[in-house]
Amino acid sequence: MIVRRPQTGAWLLLLAAGVAACQSSPARAYTSGDAYGVFAERTRGCLVPGYKADLVLLDQDLTRIPPEAIERASVRATVVGGRVVYQAK
Repeated sequence: MIVRRPQTGAWLLLLAAGVAACQSSPARAYTSGDAYGVFAERTRGCLVPGYKADLVLLDQDLTRIPPEAIERASVRATVVGGRVVYQAK
């Protein structure tokens, strides 16, 4: 993911070549949007009981920091298949 500010002055997150999103929607693109894209929206893409979830816990809320600070966010923990596979010390 690349953060940039085009001439409009609005920050964009480049999710893939030619695909951009405003700062409020990347989480949706990587969660429910991804699940929808692989026809799995009934089993993953949201944090609700019964859904599968792999997730990363960050030390900052990416929706509340300036876009240029996103790259400094640190991973505190990673959960895959319901198991903590990484936890920062």
